[in-house]
Amino acid sequence: MFRPLFLLRSTVPMHVGRVRPYHRVLQAMEQGGQGLSVAAEVFKEFELSCRNEPIHDNKNAPLSSTGSSATPRKPLTEFCGDAKDVEPLTILLLKALCDLRRLDEMRFLFTQSLLELDSGIPLSIELFNVYLLAISMTETYSLNEVENVIELIRCKGATPDIITKLSVFILHLRLGQDSCISWWKVIRAEVQEIISGNAVPKYPLLPLRVQNCFQTLMRLHHDVVVLHECFDLLRTLRPEGCTPALLLPYMMLSVANEAAPPSTVVDILKIHEASRGNHREGPTAVPLAGSHADTASSAPSNPAAVPADPPLLNSESTVFRLLSKCLRWGDADAARYVCEYLKNHHAFRIIAEEHQPLVSLLYAGALARAGCVLDSLGVLEGVPPPRNRPGRTAGFFNGRRRLVADSVDAVGDVVRAIGERGVGEVLRELRTAAGAGRRVTAASLDLLLAACAMRDDDRLGEGVLSTYPSFGAAPSCFTYTALLSCYAAEGSAFRGVDRLRSVRRAMADRGIPVDDAFLRETMRVALSAGDLACALVIAEQHAELQIPMDTPLCACLLEKLTVAVDVDGARRALRAMRSCKASLDTRSLALCTATFEKWGIKCDDLANL
Repeated sequence: MFRPLFLLRSTVPMHVGRVRPYHRVLQAMEQGGQGLSVAAEVFKEFELSCRNEPIHDNKNAPLSSTGSSATPRKPLTEFCGDAKDVEPLTILLLKALCDLRRLDEMRFLFTQSLLELDSGIPLSIELFNVYLLAISMTETYSLNEVENVIELIRCKGATPDIITKLSVFILHLRLGQDSCISWWKVIRAEVQEIISGNAVPKYPLLPLRVQNCFQTLMRLHHDVVVLHECFDLLRTLRPEGCTPALLLPYMMLSVANEAAPPSTVVDILKIHEASRGNHREGPTAVPLAGSHADTASSAPSNPAAVPADPPLLNSESTVFRLLSKCLRWGDADAARYVCEYLKNHHAFRIIAEEHQPLVSLLYAGALARAGCVLDSLGVLEGVPPPRNRPGRTAGFFNGRRRLVADSVDAVGDVVRAIGERGVGEVLRELRTAAGAGRRVTAASLDLLLAACAMRDDDRLGEGVLSTYPSFGAAPSCFTYTALLSCYAAEGSAFRGVDRLRSVRRAMADRGIPVDDAFLRETMRVALSAGDLACALVIAEQHAELQIPMDTPLCACLLEKLTVAVDVDGARRALRAMRSCKASLDTRSLALCTATFEKWGIKCDDLANL
């Protein structure tokens, strides 16, 4: 009902022995259940009365006739039995016809009521509000119809209220009139004033129209700021309207829209969680009388352990899209809430067990971008290697679909954050945390070494490596790989070659096997220093361990051997490359052969090695 029924009651007494149509509809709606059917029956009676008797009674009247015979009849007024019943009955019937989706009949009734109502008396704006609500539920209205209604409001002396403004705003939005978005500030301010003044009961249609406005904005994927402002109004005016059917599409839209911050999605999740909590605490959560005793006794004491209705965020791919958004925005609070949300709903197994490390990686990246470097290192301490090392986040798939973009490097974000903060500063903070009881392992210290490598600061890297014993951390192959990366710059590559020998001894003493990343880094240092003898030894180590060499490094080695006119070294390098099944660029081999032939050096066997 659009306004309290007692306000629609006519003060004119009923005719004796006859219940007027308005009172029939009013009584049926007060009693409930039969309101729509009675309203439809009354409207059908009105249609029959219009068909049985012509509206104009002067068709066959003589030209000289005057008086009432030449005056147009008012069938709606005659049907109502009293002129004061016309407007309230029209409002009731319009509402019923709107609910019944009988839109042509609704247009006819609205037009007829305007023709019969006294133009000298201002009409209630509610009549127009009901009509605007009705046509907004169709796809058949036009801009001309909307403008005609606005002109009728002006001509009939009705005063537009906030419902009228919202209705016109919705209609213009759906017609693609984007300029109407400039009205939103005024509309929002007026709604906020109504809320703050506790005047919402004066506008029974307000919560519904705000919800319609929000649904329209969401359907059109409109400006995220306006959309969220409308959502804030909706959850204040009509919290019961924030159902999963409304929240889920808004959440999905906010996750997909790059302009929407992660905090918007978190707000949606909090609203849904609050409603789920209210349902669990409500009377529906009390066991029914007569339930089996053994069922009650076997239930766990923690109600959160029992899966109830599924959470709103229950898709693994959506979770990772949201966490990736938190990473891009650097929103640590939103990422923290998502992780807690997953923990609270662990019973639903939203995230597959093998994908759990990816949650921690994205969370750590968001923390790092937010400036919480120590917290991000603490999260990475719990991620098993090699996932907790810099590099693209690859290998996480849901079927054939990649869970995160291949370009995401969450650990790399942590390393960059360490470099921006200062390796020395982070190292001091780690010492303080370790003194307070925090366990610091090589996982954190390795990332400090990686930050030194980004700055090509070998001296700082050696300083970090010297702190491993004080933390009780054991170096790994990645530790020494990161250390050698600090020597990759040309200025320090010569020192790196010398350091390589002691590194290999330390690794041998500790029983640490080498991997492809270590060999790649040692080759890069050797080539940067121009030490071809060391580079050839490393190439033969690739062959011995059957670890393929990188194609760019193969090309670089052959190029340097060609410049040095070292045909024997080229033969050794090619044998090692063939043995470890490296992908060799034929253009590099052709250049090498052509250069040797130019100098008259026999090299026919190079192509067959």
